[in-house]
Amino acid sequence: MSNDLHGIRAVLTVIEGPLTGTRFELDRAEISLGSKSQITLNDPEVAPIHALITNKKNRFYIRRHDESFPLYVNGSAVERELLTSMDEILLGQTKMIFTISELAEDDGSDDQERDLPGEITTDDGSDDQERDLPGEITTDAAAPPTFPETEMMIEYKTRRMESRAKEKGEKEGAKKAFPLKVTLKVTSGVASGQILTFQSPIIVVGRTIGDVVIADPDISRKHCSIEFQGINRIFLHDHASTNGTYLNGDEISYSLLKSGDKIQIGSTTIKILFQSL
Repeated sequence: MSNDLHGIRAVLTVIEGPLTGTRFELDRAEISLGSKSQITLNDPEVAPIHALITNKKNRFYIRRHDESFPLYVNGSAVERELLTSMDEILLGQTKMIFTISELAEDDGSDDQERDLPGEITTDDGSDDQERDLPGEITTDAAAPPTFPETEMMIEYKTRRMESRAKEKGEKEGAKKAFPLKVTLKVTSGVASGQILTFQSPIIVVGRTIGDVVIADPDISRKHCSIEFQGINRIFLHDHASTNGTYLNGDEISYSLLKSGDKIQIGSTTIKILFQSL
C-alpha cells in the first residue's frame, strides 16, 4: 500500500508499558498494531492484531480490529475514532501518544515523501534513504523528535490538565448521566458479605490496586476489570492474572457479562447485578 503522507509526519510514542520511550512512524496508508502486527507491542493484554490505523488524505483513523479486546482513546472505549495530535491511545497495558506535525519546507535534510510499500521506518539521525526490509518496522527510541521533546510533553501535560479540570467540573453530572448501576455482592472469601455499587464505565478489581481491593492472597495486584462499552455490552477482562479469572466456572480472558453472573477470582466469588437508570 503506497505512502499517503503530504508534508506531514505522524508518530506514535509509547509513554507507558513494556516499550516505553519507543517511537513508531506512521508512514503508510494502513498500519496494524498488536502482538503479531506491523507495529509489534510486547504486551500480554494486546491481541495479535488489536487495531488498525488508516491514513486518508492526512486524516488518521484508528479502529478496533479484534472484538475481544478493547481500544481506548483519551480514556473512552471506541470502535473507530478520528485522531488528533496529542491523543492518548491505550491497548492493553500499552499507552501511546499520537502526534502529527508539518515538515519544514527546507530544513537542510532530505525529508521527502517516500514510496516504500510494506515499509515503516523511524529516523535514526542519518539521511532518509530507501531501506530494503519489506514487512519490517524499525524503531529507535533515541531518535531525535521532529520538535523538542520538552514542547511535546508540555503540550501533552497542558492537554491532560485541561482534560482533568473538565472531568472534575463535570464529575457529578457525568455520574448522574451514566445509564447503569453496577452492584457487586461478595458471596465467598475474605470479603464475604460486602456489597458495593458503582456508576462508572470501568471497575478495576485487585489485591492492592483498583476500585475494589480484596485482601485475598490468591488475587493478583491488578486482577481484572469490568468494562462498559454500551447497553448490553459489559465485559469482564482478565489482566494476565496469576491464578486466572473465572466466569460461572469457566476461565476467561475477555467475556461478555450479564446480570446475575458469578465471577471467581482466587478464593473470592462476586455476584454482579446490573440496573438500568
